[in-house]
Amino acid sequence: MKQIDIRDFTNYHYPTIFTPAPDGKHAVMAVVDASEKDNCYESCLWLYDMETKKTSRLTSGKKERTFIWMDSETVLFIADREKTYQEKAKNEEDWSSSNLSRGSQKSIQ
Repeated sequence: MKQIDIRDFTNYHYPTIFTPAPDGKHAVMAVVDASEKDNCYESCLWLYDMETKKTSRLTSGKKERTFIWMDSETVLFIADREKTYQEKAKNEEDWSSSNLSRGSQKSIQ
């Protein structure tokens, strides 16, 4: 029997918090990955279509895990965008106050 190496755990994606939309047509789940490089857990949100059984990634910030369905088409989630703001400020880019929100929402089409 092959011995398990600690790095084997970084090869897997761990779905958590699977929550169906109010109409039951979609669900959102947080998918957690272990990052050996950063010595942390990273997570993002994925959309699951109950009819087609297909998934699609909703977020890519690596820190999104908490969310709530507002209705059957809108998901609210907390996102850490601070690094993006720091980069924009450093490059003297313009951004509106609406982009400064710590939370985000995504409509399901």
